Amino acid sequence: MPIPLALSVVVAVLSLTSFPPSLCLDNGLGRTPPMGWSTWNYFWFDINATLVMNMADRIIELGLHDLGYEYVNIDAGYILDGRDDNGQLRVDPQKFPDGIKPLADYLHSKGLKLGVYTDLGEGSCGNGPGSGGHYTTDAKLFASWEVDYLKVDFCGKINGSQLANWQQLRDALNATGRQMYYSICPKTESPSTGTAAPYAGQLIYSPPQNWTQEEHQSLANSILVEYVNNADNWYSTTPNDCLYIGPTPCGMITNIDAVVQMAQPSNSAPGSWNDADMLQV
Repeated sequence: MPIPLALSVVVAVLSLTSFPPSLCLDNGLGRTPPMGWSTWNYFWFDINATLVMNMADRIIELGLHDLGYEYVNIDAGYILDGRDDNGQLRVDPQKFPDGIKPLADYLHSKGLKLGVYTDLGEGSCGNGPGSGGHYTTDAKLFASWEVDYLKVDFCGKINGSQLANWQQLRDALNATGRQMYYSICPKTESPSTGTAAPYAGQLIYSPPQNWTQEEHQSLANSILVEYVNNADNWYSTTPNDCLYIGPTPCGMITNIDAVVQMAQPSNSAPGSWNDADMLQV
């Protein structure tokens, strides 16, 4: 049986309201919402270089690149635990024997762009460490790989405020001189009102309510807003459909509800988008 392409669409909730460009992240990227494919929803940690190249080939063969799908993103599972003696992240040699740079070269030769994963904190949501305490080191490493997109999760511990850490990593990426789409996953405590009521008191993916519109829009190209991780369905109240991700309900409809209540569509603008996560299609 052929392996399904399992496209994961990065969904941004748009606003018809325009904002001065000065409010948006000034790295030249994200003028329109990103479109691409991620390893996570279908393959989780079971990934390797051959898989990524095959999926890139399929995107071209199916004509999806012509429709705007350009990013091929490696999520968690490509990094080993611990760092090397020089403090660098260690790519799993069994999964990616030639490292990440040749993979970037392969994608670039096809007109596609490469994304990779890290975490804001010292640990991560998957295997391997996060970038906490190593923002400059890791930003330079990602730039040397010629990465085009960086997804930054938030499972590890941080020192200082959440906003300050996101800003520090943003600045470290911009300082490399390489354009890298910056996609982040902030967290805050869910309120007990509106569509957030079923998740009251739990940590959800959303910008904290005390962030100003300018802080929100100048921080990243995409900011994740959802009550619980997407379970590859539009809407469900069935526990098995929601898997390990938390209380029901779950699905894309609840993600959009979260954007409306927690982030507001008016926070989106070219250069910085509310990100309602992804859906396997």
